[in-house]
Amino acid sequence: MAMGTYEDHDDTFRLLRESIRRYVEKEIVPKGDGWEEQGFVPREVLREMGRLGYLGLRYPEEFGGAGLDARATALLAEELGARRSAASP
Repeated sequence: MAMGTYEDHDDTFRLLRESIRRYVEKEIVPKGDGWEEQGFVPREVLREMGRLGYLGLRYPEEFGGAGLDARATALLAEELGARRSAASP
């Protein structure tokens, strides 16, 4: 990621969180219990997450990633975990 202002960096992470949250709530939460029972996440879901850039957050931009740091990976994990926790009884 190119060096920018703190505000730019904060905006990047805010927008990333919002995007991941929408995706998880729409595509993962409704189907997650079924996947849990099956014991795996369908390959198509992982491919879609890759197309959306969620699986390459830390890879350099020249390799097709977002060039972000470990906070981006933590943000993805937080959103996946938070949605799962919210859906649990």
